Amino acid sequence: MTVETQLRGDCAVLTFGQGAQNGLLPDLRADIVAAVEACAAWPGIRAIVLRGAGGVFSTGLDLDEMESAGAETGLAALCQAVEDSRLPVVALLEGTVAGGGLSLALAAHGRVAVPSARLVFPELRLAQMPAGGATQRLPRLVGAQTTLRMMLGARPVPVSDPALARLVSVAEEGDPEAAACAMALGQRSPRRTRDSRAGLSDPKAYLNAIDAAAKSIGDPESAASGVVQAVEAALLLPFDQGLALEAVLSETYRDAFAARAARHALRCKRVVAQEMGVDGAGRAGGNRRLRLTGGGAEAAELAVLALDAGWAVELATLRDEAISARVAKIYDRAVQRGRGRRGQGTVDDAGLRLRVGTDLYAGLPV
Repeated sequence: MTVETQLRGDCAVLTFGQGAQNGLLPDLRADIVAAVEACAAWPGIRAIVLRGAGGVFSTGLDLDEMESAGAETGLAALCQAVEDSRLPVVALLEGTVAGGGLSLALAAHGRVAVPSARLVFPELRLAQMPAGGATQRLPRLVGAQTTLRMMLGARPVPVSDPALARLVSVAEEGDPEAAACAMALGQRSPRRTRDSRAGLSDPKAYLNAIDAAAKSIGDPESAASGVVQAVEAALLLPFDQGLALEAVLSETYRDAFAARAARHALRCKRVVAQEMGVDGAGRAGGNRRLRLTGGGAEAAELAVLALDAGWAVELATLRDEAISARVAKIYDRAVQRGRGRRGQGTVDDAGLRLRVGTDLYAGLPV
């Protein structure tokens, strides 16, 4: 079993684990459902807390499993089972709660987070959409503006963000597990997210946010456009119909060329990192050199990955100047945030190198 059950009085704490990031693979999804159902049938248990092992709730679906519809369908079934539990279920959020892991948390009847936790929907980076009912549940709690900021931005948001006040309670100090149990036991009956209307209370503002987001999207055929359509449906359609629309849109964009290319690029980055032997600090041993012959944004990202690991990078492409400019912009942003520095013609032991012709770019790991 990948789920361990412990009792704290009348509350069952289900701690699930699978790998360092608690990815929601099929076996783990099935075990969570089985554990929730077992607790509901256990006399004396009045509430449930879901907690990821190792200080991480969950980073969601596995990259390889994303190739098939089974992953999204399985995630949706897991979220539905949790939301349909006859006992209140509260998710205890720690670490980075990402993608399908955040969809699971939204299906719970409440959420308690440690102050350091961060929430992110990274799917748009892979030209895909959030799934598992996230596009329908999140706007019911926080409205369209915050939902679209999180989903279209695809950047981690701290749980202390005031816009998330209706989504999660932050346990500032003490025992977060006790706080989660207290929240769960405080519900006489499950408060389902699908029944919430707080985020839908101002239809005019909601539709204004939808309109603004739609106008900001350059490509109307992109997954970003699908996100906007699904979030709009949360206001205009009943919950189950909104779920059905999300499922159709998710499948469409998952199978599109842009998504398949993005997944392939991410696999390539992981292979490069593995070949480099990058450690937890983002460093690789030895004096190594990477020669890039590709182009586009992926080439710049691979260059940064190698530079951060201490490798020298040589560009040999028709678009090397554009790639160099993109890499420089990434490090310039790091400098502005106080996380690095850059210099010309000098490289120290901790330096990073990018060679384009006779130009030398140097900086510190970000």
